[in-house]
Amino acid sequence: GISVDNGTYENGVFTPESEGSVTFTIYAEHSNFRTENAVIRTVIDAGGQGSLDLSKFLYGNAQTGFNDKNFVYAEFASDGSVDFVNKVPFGGFNFTLNVDESKNSVKKISLSLKDTEDISKEITIDIYNKGEAYFTVNDDPLLLKTSCDFSGNVAKDFNISISNNTVYFSGTSLSITSYLNGNKFEGFFSQNVKVSLAVFGVESTCRLIVKEICGQYFIKNARDVIGPKINITGDFGGIKTYNDILHLTKTVACDVLSPGLSSFTVTVKSADGTFAKSVDGVELNNAEVKEYDIKLTTYGVYRISYSAVDKNGIPSERYYLVRVLDLEPPEFTFTGNYPTMTEAGKSVSVASYKVSDNIDNKIDVKIYFKDVDGNFYLINNGTFSPKNKGEILICYFVSDTNGNFVIKSYALTVK
Repeated sequence: GISVDNGTYENGVFTPESEGSVTFTIYAEHSNFRTENAVIRTVIDAGGQGSLDLSKFLYGNAQTGFNDKNFVYAEFASDGSVDFVNKVPFGGFNFTLNVDESKNSVKKISLSLKDTEDISKEITIDIYNKGEAYFTVNDDPLLLKTSCDFSGNVAKDFNISISNNTVYFSGTSLSITSYLNGNKFEGFFSQNVKVSLAVFGVESTCRLIVKEICGQYFIKNARDVIGPKINITGDFGGIKTYNDILHLTKTVACDVLSPGLSSFTVTVKSADGTFAKSVDGVELNNAEVKEYDIKLTTYGVYRISYSAVDKNGIPSERYYLVRVLDLEPPEFTFTGNYPTMTEAGKSVSVASYKVSDNIDNKIDVKIYFKDVDGNFYLINNGTFSPKNKGEILICYFVSDTNGNFVIKSYALTVK
């Protein structure tokens, strides 16, 4: 088995508790005998360091170092695997790999992604180099895509990216439909994954060159160049109505080079410029990130922003907007009886009325009459004199400043 003195190591996944050194003790026990071998690695904190030894981010049964072009490599003398010591974000996942042109005796390379909170949720991206080279997802023989070759002295970058549950690999793509165990793929709940590289069919030496993970280049004397990746789950943004409940969905942040963050907060500004409060009274101004419910009591645009800072002080921000619209028309009622009959040429007053609106005091009321020929005429000052006999229609057009309107009318017979 394997034991660690900093964090946990369960089912092949190492989760550090704090930054610093960690001792991996590999042991074997039988009856009263025990043999062990200890390997010390560093859980790197990017903060405060002028440069990083990124070869230490790969751990497993491979030799790691830098090639002549200063990229990190993992070299295998037989079948084996290496883990990337930190978790990485699944949203926007990107990985660039190369096989050394002089050390490429390998039949298959497998890139594994496991949910950091449930390692049974795993997918693999498998690159084969036998006969006609191809790649597939979860080793499914029905999902074969010819797109790769690292036989002979061919040295080629393989770029693997994932977006909308689709794996893009050097110009081709495959959908992720299931986990490795066959269950339907429903994403990774934690939004973060542990990354492993495994090689199979190594005959002499295989050297894999890791060039990039999620935007961070793995070169000698590298610096931390990217901020944390912020992933918002579920549906967010869009249009709401007054008094709706806005639910802030699960949101996580992850930094490739640092297992921890200096800060991770959420701020919600209401349409009136004030900081919104959750229904349980928390003011959402650089508040702790978790799921909140907010009652939308102001019309206009709410801005929900997440801010994360890694240990090296590099910030990231992600925000979305929610527009709260007034969709309710004004209320209109007649305040008395309205006339139903009059004489041609005689002045008549229209019916009195009362109007109100849920938020607006500026209500516009225009009154028209529709004559027997179907023509509309504006009525000013509440009185008019119909000229022609027949039935006409008195129409009230009532609108608020947000464009909501209501139309009321009654018939008037002219003799």
